[in-house]
Amino acid sequence: MRAAKCQTRAISWIDETFTMCQRGRAISIIRDVCDEKESSDGRGLTVVDAGCYDGRLYWYMEQNHLFPRYLGLDVRRDYLETAAAKIPSGRARFAEFNLEARVPGVRFIFPGVPDEYCEGDVVVCLEVLEHLTDPYAALRNLFRLARPGGLVVVGTPVNIRERTFHDVEKEQNLGHVNFLVHEDLLKWVEVRGHSVYEVTPGWSLKSSYRIPLRLEEPWDTMRKRLGPAFRPIYLACMDEPNGGGWYVWRRVGE
Repeated sequence: MRAAKCQTRAISWIDETFTMCQRGRAISIIRDVCDEKESSDGRGLTVVDAGCYDGRLYWYMEQNHLFPRYLGLDVRRDYLETAAAKIPSGRARFAEFNLEARVPGVRFIFPGVPDEYCEGDVVVCLEVLEHLTDPYAALRNLFRLARPGGLVVVGTPVNIRERTFHDVEKEQNLGHVNFLVHEDLLKWVEVRGHSVYEVTPGWSLKSSYRIPLRLEEPWDTMRKRLGPAFRPIYLACMDEPNGGGWYVWRRVGE
C-alpha cells in the first residue's frame, strides 16, 4: 500500500509538470493571435478548449492576463460540472460534446451558448486524440470549430514511420487507445488545404525516448540544477522526434 501511494504522488507530480508545459505553450500561441488581432488582453477573441477537463486552461489564461471568451468542451459531464463550479458564473461557457461525433450542418450549435463562442480564433486540443478510437473524425471537428483563419492547436503523443515511441499495450493504464503517425497526420491536414503554423516535438509523458547521458552546455548544467524537471524542458526544446507532438495549423477556407 505504501508503494502504491508513493507511485500515485510521483505520477501526479509528473502530470502536473506536463500540464504546465503544455498549457504554457498554448498560452504562447494565444498571445500570438492577440498580437495579430491587436488585442493586448484577448478581449473580443474566442478560445475553444476541446477536452477541457476541469477548465485549467482558463486559469492559465487569467494568470497571464488574457481574457478571451472561453468555451470548454468535453464528453464527460462530471468534468464540465467541476469546471463550471470552479469558474465564476458568466466568465466562461461549457458544453457537452463528443469530438468523434459526425454533426450535420456547417456550424456547431450548442444549446445556451451564444454564436460568438462557437467559432474559435484559437481551438486547443491537448492530450485528447490518443484517447479516441477515431482521432481523424475529431480533427475534422477541430477545424470546424475554428473560424476561417483561426488556429488549431494539438498536443498528442505520436510515433513516426521509422520508430515506435509508444506501445498501446503498455499505455492502456493511461487510457491510450491509439497513437497517430506524425507523417500521416501532417499529410492528412495538408490534403485538406490547411496551412502549418508550427510543428515541433512536444513532451510526451510515456515516450521511450531517452535523454543522452552526455549533453553539451548549457544543457548539462541545467540537468544538474533542475533534476526531474529538466526532462520536459529538454524534450519541448529539442528538434528531433521524441514521441511528443506539438502541432499548430491555420484553418484555410470558408
